[in-house]
Amino acid sequence: MINNGVLMHVANETIEGRDLRFRSSEYTDSTFRPHVQLDCCVWGGWLDRDNPDALGDYETTADFNIAQIGCSTPIAIECATTAGAPYTSTGETFVAGKNCDLAGLACKNSDNPPNGCSDYKVKYCVDDLRSGTFYI
Repeated sequence: MINNGVLMHVANETIEGRDLRFRSSEYTDSTFRPHVQLDCCVWGGWLDRDNPDALGDYETTADFNIAQIGCSTPIAIECATTAGAPYTSTGETFVAGKNCDLAGLACKNSDNPPNGCSDYKVKYCVDDLRSGTFYI
């Protein structure tokens, strides 16, 4: 994949039961030294704080502790229904700023009449120590 003139490589692997995502960028910096930026993150398990209640379903980052997420600053998030469907497939409206971004996912029943919100789950990808810039 090419992104703004930078050759990007993305790979997803499962190693020892852990889902990993690798992203590398090959480019030349201002000193014309070619190098590769390697980002690696480790996906944690699915988290489901609650079931939908009278207000909706809230799976926000602030609702989980560091041990559940895996670190204090996750670098990616994935959201789905507890049945496994992509969150975007439900057609539901989500709270601005909490629509499967790093703040999490929040769905208000009042924004989704007549049936309200589905039950959602989230998982976070945390930075791995193998990330860094490597000069070629």
